Amino acid sequence: MYNDLAGAMYEQEEKKKSDMFHRRKVLRKRICAVIFLLILLSYFVILLIDTGRYKNGLKPLITIKEETKEYDDGTVKTYYSLGWIFREYNRETIKDSEMVPFWKEIRMDDVLNRVNDGNLPAIETDYIIPDNSQMYEKVSGVLFFYNGEELLDTYKCLWSEYDCEITSSTIYPEDTDQLDPVKMGVIDNRYVFIREYRSRYTEVEESTIYLYDIKAKKLIAEYEDIRYSTIGDDNKGYIDSSKYIIKKNGKWGIDQVVKGKVTNYVDYLYDEINYDPSSKRYIFHDSNGYLVYDAFSNTKTSYIPEAISNIYVVNDEVYMMTKVPNEEEFNTYFYKVYNSAGTNIFSDDTILYLEIFSNFMVYIKNKEVCIVDFNGQKLNKEAIPIYFEMSNYGVKPLYISLNGNELKISTPKESTRTHYTDEYYYNIEDFSLTRKRVNVKETLE
Repeated sequence: MYNDLAGAMYEQEEKKKSDMFHRRKVLRKRICAVIFLLILLSYFVILLIDTGRYKNGLKPLITIKEETKEYDDGTVKTYYSLGWIFREYNRETIKDSEMVPFWKEIRMDDVLNRVNDGNLPAIETDYIIPDNSQMYEKVSGVLFFYNGEELLDTYKCLWSEYDCEITSSTIYPEDTDQLDPVKMGVIDNRYVFIREYRSRYTEVEESTIYLYDIKAKKLIAEYEDIRYSTIGDDNKGYIDSSKYIIKKNGKWGIDQVVKGKVTNYVDYLYDEINYDPSSKRYIFHDSNGYLVYDAFSNTKTSYIPEAISNIYVVNDEVYMMTKVPNEEEFNTYFYKVYNSAGTNIFSDDTILYLEIFSNFMVYIKNKEVCIVDFNGQKLNKEAIPIYFEMSNYGVKPLYISLNGNELKISTPKESTRTHYTDEYYYNIEDFSLTRKRVNVKETLE
């Protein structure tokens, strides 16, 4: 009987343990289910929040990792979150953003959608690169492109076995100060203007200029000729930022290349185009005359009849100086200054001497020195006579110097090395005559 009672008690105890274990198991399942539901709910809450943040152009609430992939035409930035990613496409090919699952790959990966000329030939890729320890421009029909001593790329002649070269800038007939061709340099360590020849040095010679993109390793434009904007310290021609002067269909215009994409900036309408580095403006010439173009504001001056020698910008107004040869005296010129409306502010065609400063000009008219502003208004009240004719030899009839706010005008009375001169001193704040010295003896060095 004792054994039966002990057995019953044992069974009862075991049953209690089993029931307790079962209840704990059920409780754990319920807790896990609640935790799972809370996690799931939190996940959907974060997803909902991130959806709103994406629509507002913000980053994910929780960013696990951030990556930027660079392409030839831009970048794609990716923000990794809890199972989804934000992407920002900043490429020429695609400008967009998206919120997608983490396994979604980048759209248009390694694809360029250029709008450049589709008829350009493919470059040669299967060739042996010859040794070039001397860093020549061309060896055995292969061009070498360098940045200092760094080799950027090579290029095999396409039209013939050997007849290609980094092209030189064209020379206009009036380029008397630049008689030798200017070889174009490698632009931004990326772009090269290459001239290809067919039947070179024969009567049926053909040539063309290709714009080669080193980074994309392809030709991206074709032209008849090119004109440099500036000459670098290496005596090679370079362009104005991303813009370059080119000839197409017999006329000159301006194209622009940004990240391998070529666009026409100024139509091919002109007989000549030059760039003025000091004013950062272009000079256009066609059958109507000459004008100045500002690429930043996309504005043009009126046409003027003579070739423009210098450009001056005063209070955002453009002034164009011209110099026309004096047929009566060798190596002397008549000067004019036109405003942007195309008006000669001097109203005179016989000015033989001109110096232009930041806010005034000095010239000779009727054997008298005139100081004028850029409206042509005379600033000096006193007469300043000139004692002999202008000449390019010996002593000049007028010397001008500016020291701070003091303008000095000296007028020699003789054209000999040792002479007497009159000196006039002006305060350029109001152009008042501060002092005058007469018959000062001096000897030119």
